[in-house]
Amino acid sequence: MIRVLIVDDERLVRIGMRSSLQWEDYGFCVVGEACNGEEALQKIRQLSPDLLLTDIRMPKMDGIELLKEIEKEGLDLETVIMSCYNEFELVRDAMRHGASDYILKLSVSDEKLLDVLERSRQRILHRRKKQERLPLLNEADARDKFVRLILDPATPPSSLTPLLQMLNLPVDLQRMALILFAADPAFDSACMCYCPPDRKSVTLLGNLLHDDLIRQGQGDCFILDNEKGIFLICLAPDIQPYSAAEIIREKAASFFNLTLSMGIMDTGFCKAHLFSFVRQGIAMLAEKRFLLDRGCIFSITDPTFSPPDFSGSAADLIPEIKGLADVDGLMEHIRTLCERMAAKQYSRSACLVAFTEIFYQTAGLLHTYGGSIDGLNQKCGISLSSSLQNLIFLSDAPAWFRTYFAFINDYAATCAENWKRNEILEAIHYINENYNLPISAQKVARIVGISEAYFSTLFKKETGTGFSEYLTALRMEKARSLLEDKNIYIYEVGEFVGYSDVNYFRKVFKKHTGLSPEAYRKSRLIQT
Repeated sequence: MIRVLIVDDERLVRIGMRSSLQWEDYGFCVVGEACNGEEALQKIRQLSPDLLLTDIRMPKMDGIELLKEIEKEGLDLETVIMSCYNEFELVRDAMRHGASDYILKLSVSDEKLLDVLERSRQRILHRRKKQERLPLLNEADARDKFVRLILDPATPPSSLTPLLQMLNLPVDLQRMALILFAADPAFDSACMCYCPPDRKSVTLLGNLLHDDLIRQGQGDCFILDNEKGIFLICLAPDIQPYSAAEIIREKAASFFNLTLSMGIMDTGFCKAHLFSFVRQGIAMLAEKRFLLDRGCIFSITDPTFSPPDFSGSAADLIPEIKGLADVDGLMEHIRTLCERMAAKQYSRSACLVAFTEIFYQTAGLLHTYGGSIDGLNQKCGISLSSSLQNLIFLSDAPAWFRTYFAFINDYAATCAENWKRNEILEAIHYINENYNLPISAQKVARIVGISEAYFSTLFKKETGTGFSEYLTALRMEKARSLLEDKNIYIYEVGEFVGYSDVNYFRKVFKKHTGLSPEAYRKSRLIQT
């Protein structure tokens, strides 16, 4: 039997539809009625009909909204729209949201209704046969496919249903909860990077949780990213997610010496299919644990929520830094800034904007000593800006800056000690004063009174970087500062730092910073 649900706000229409046919004689069974979209959605979840006959215009939730909810939740059923003569635009809209046929209420005859029902039956039976012909997957393949699908933004929720059935997950899509969690890495301040969790321990934890949850009929555990140690747990509806999270965290610490950050998602915050929010949930997990630190347990109440950004320029949070002598006093400011960020619950990106500003301001001071960011990176053996962008926890920022300030002071001292040639000192002074003019190595060499070839060799030896690289880095530092002013056009910034061709300026700026001038300005939270 094909199970049918009839939805119309007019009671007489519903009675007329039920009474017009001997439904069972034609292989159909009317399992229920509803007077609006809200009631219909509840009954679809409860009764699992194969076929929905619904009006378009209804109170509370109309037919179009109902179709959108069905589509969003991935509910698998055939839909036929009942409409009037003047509703063809609405019918077309309904077709775009999953309706496969329509009938005109005021002129429908038994024959026309049977024609529509028969077409719907054929589509339903075809879908059933297609599902029966799906290749059988072993459990491992089914689990891998399930993970791939929930991480793919193009996956319709309805395609997950067969896999959930195949895996025998004891979950109720309307009352379930998901736990997303990640194994927390340790921060090595000496190398300014994270030591990833032991992959073997991560895998063993995932397997242990999978076995325990399946054996107890409480759900299942999936490893979404073994390298980063990110898991997903699907819980049965009678399991309290916070209690389960505490137990899981204790097992991870006791058996594998792993600390976990955990985010809980449930159907309380959203009527949509929970699995469709897993990717956003992973992003929210990264946001929350950045602020809350290792071992946190929190609710992902809305995975589309955007944390607040700074209300003005990130530069407002940074004290004026006049020289490297100021660097030693910056640590107290860094600690205070981190406390403010945590208290205000700023977004991770906003925090990193402020940190990056401090980095570029202090690194830019090296030009006075003939140094450069590239030279500092070479001395450290890492890309400092990339390392800073990879901070996972706000609490690790002070340790990062403590090491960075030690590096920059040591490098500046080395640069100052190695500066023994007056010609290069004179050249640096000239470049710093005239960076916005057309400058070449030949011109500067002539000004300081040595040959171009000797100047280029000596400049690199004394500064640790080539003439062109030094000039470009200096211009980009000045350009970053100018981009903070929203009243200066991009082409004007290029001209101010020596580039008459704005497109070439954009190309050089993006190559140097990784961002276009427009994107860089936006990242500094200044409206263009």
